[in-house]
Amino acid sequence: MTVMITIQKTVDIPSDRRLHLDLELPEIVPSGRTSVVLVFPVPESPAAQTTVSTHDPQRSFSLEELKKEARQKTAQRLANPEMDSMKKYAGCLKGSKVFDGDSVAIQKAMRDEWPEY
Repeated sequence: MTVMITIQKTVDIPSDRRLHLDLELPEIVPSGRTSVVLVFPVPESPAAQTTVSTHDPQRSFSLEELKKEARQKTAQRLANPEMDSMKKYAGCLKGSKVFDGDSVAIQKAMRDEWPEY
């Protein structure tokens, strides 16, 4: 199992956009080859032309396009409650022999099937 360690440090990025990192790492970090991930929060502004690539490598979307699409989908879902994906499951077990009877007794019986540790 791989354990991930997060190290956060505030830095000033110079105008030439060249960042030199010199971090003292905790003893728990092993030496040797590893991968490092840097995350840079980008402020929302028209000047920030942030693009997010999707599963289609030939197409990328601006952050504003993605927000617009999310707003449209939310408006559609709110206008039509039947679009809620969980509603389709309502009543699907009605009449099922497996869940017929006292629900508490059924739950206790299921738990009795679990092994004791």
